[in-house]
Amino acid sequence: MEKVSYDWRGDKIQYNFVLRAPADYDAGGDYTQLQIMREGKLVLEVNDNDGLAKLADALTAENKKLKKKNILKSKHLLMISSLKGKSKHPLL
Repeated sequence: MEKVSYDWRGDKIQYNFVLRAPADYDAGGDYTQLQIMREGKLVLEVNDNDGLAKLADALTAENKKLKKKNILKSKHLLMISSLKGKSKHPLL
């Protein structure tokens, strides 16, 4: 399990990003589930049976510099403060 926290909305309430793999999963340590929680409540759950790749393996050489801008201390999740979607909050 990997867990990282970040004040995603800037309102001093942490979001917890929890990566998990089933106990019987043997695909090299990749996580298959991402849970996003806020104040102990599940906000979103995403599952990928193929496993979530590490950033070092998933990013092209050209995009590896983005990894240095990651505001999450994670080897699997990438969030950069300057990349925003339709909201004012950083994209995950």
